[in-house]
Amino acid sequence: MSDTNAEILRGYTLKEAARAISISENTLRLHIKRGSAAAIHCGRRVIVPGAEVARILREGLPSLATEKVGSVQ
Repeated sequence: MSDTNAEILRGYTLKEAARAISISENTLRLHIKRGSAAAIHCGRRVIVPGAEVARILREGLPSLATEKVGSVQ
């Protein structure tokens, strides 16, 4: 098995995945909560599959910016 395949099959902790993607753990948690990043929850542990880390590195993540609610024009 090549190193690339081994990385895809690997599971990353939230901290490791955030570091690999170059975002904060809190930002990654928000993406997981909003469904734009996949993760496996094992009790209190959060595991991000290596294939998901590879996808995010390849495609990126959507913006977390929210629209202002209740603004008056």
